[in-house]
Formats: sequence, C-alpha cells, structure tokens
Amino acid sequence: MARSLMDAVTVDFRLEKQHDAYRHALEQVLAARLEGLSPRTLRKPCGSKAAGSWT
Repeated sequence: MARSLMDAVTVDFRLEKQHDAYRHALEQVLAARLEGLSPRTLRKPCGSKAAGSWT
C-alpha cells in the first residue's frame, strides 16, 4: 500500500525544467555591480519574487 501511494505522488525530476530564481537574481546583481550600479538602483523584474528585497 505504501509503495502504491509513493508511486502515485512521485513525478520524474528533470533538472533542465527547473528554474533557479536565486541564481538568476544573483547574476543580475553581479552584472549591475560590474556596470557600477548598486542593487538598490536596479528595477525589480516583473514577476520575480526573488528580487523583492531590492526595492
């Protein structure tokens, strides 16, 4: 019974389908720093929850 429950709720994991919001936000911060901007002057990307603390 436990095995059938696990089979019912388990899905295949595909790394290429995953989105790393933290990494994306960090890359934006690093790119801005290379341009001489501080993270506080960056605009918050639309729909991004990871960048919510920048404003």
